[in-house]
Amino acid sequence: MLGESPEDTITARFVRKSDLALQPEIPEMTGDVLIAADGINSVARKLLYPDEGPPRFSGRILWRGCHEQEPYLTGASMVWAGHADQKFIAYPISGTSMRNGKSLVNWIAELRVRDKNDPDLTPPPVDWTNVVPKSKFEGPFQEWQCGGLSMKQLIDDTDKVYEFPMSDRDPVDRWSFGRLTLLGDAAHAMYPIGSNGASQAIIDAEALTACLSNNPANISLALQQYQAIRLPPTAKIVMANRANGPDHVLQLAHERAPDGFKNIFDVIPKEELEGVGKQYKLTAGFEMDSVNQKAKETEGQAERAGLKSPAKWTQIGKEA
Repeated sequence: MLGESPEDTITARFVRKSDLALQPEIPEMTGDVLIAADGINSVARKLLYPDEGPPRFSGRILWRGCHEQEPYLTGASMVWAGHADQKFIAYPISGTSMRNGKSLVNWIAELRVRDKNDPDLTPPPVDWTNVVPKSKFEGPFQEWQCGGLSMKQLIDDTDKVYEFPMSDRDPVDRWSFGRLTLLGDAAHAMYPIGSNGASQAIIDAEALTACLSNNPANISLALQQYQAIRLPPTAKIVMANRANGPDHVLQLAHERAPDGFKNIFDVIPKEELEGVGKQYKLTAGFEMDSVNQKAKETEGQAERAGLKSPAKWTQIGKEA
């Protein structure tokens, strides 16, 4: 909750949600600015938009796991298979495992559990930290294989699986209020499509840092500038992801060739296939020329600011 504070500061007050009778370790904190990066169920956003209600459920649930095994395909390949109502994604995530001849595979199994025309958009109650039984979802993937990867084997060999309803929120018109602003999922919760969940939050942080650095004496102005830079593009990505974003190519292939195909270009012409990806990259800010230009503009910026990655991130051949 927000509390009263001098005009040039902002105060956040905290409660212990597990037991409201207990005093939190930090009852309150006062500062120049409050950046609310508290996720899709943001308390700060609820204070600003008390009538918004819960996140908007897509009708699909994601089950996630991670398992180290023998490499598949090139050892650095991503498997991306299925369609809008059933999907499986897998990709290696560890350079250490790769150097040891293994592949630490992060995977996501996705299924529709509620009809797409169901008017009920309330997410099912889940605890993201609880391990769930594989029997909840593994059945439809029993026969799936792609790129030398067996989905059944990968699911069976994974120790722990977690469950995440795929939800987002409608874009709002405003994030910044005085010395308070929203960032990441608190500002623009979106379906985890196109690697845009964490990516857009990182871009938020970059833009916010630049605005605050350019206007250290006028926090409110800096937050308004940040909002003007980041709110419009993220609102477009939220809506693009509801239309499946780059995953739309999977649906096209499923609809046009439900029994399979030998050459994808016989099903989706090369120009159409590339066009889906190009349009999404432009929307998300990942188009190659703009990314390369941004890299050129920011080259050496971290060094000039005295920023370094934690040592464990850069220790080659050692476990973090």
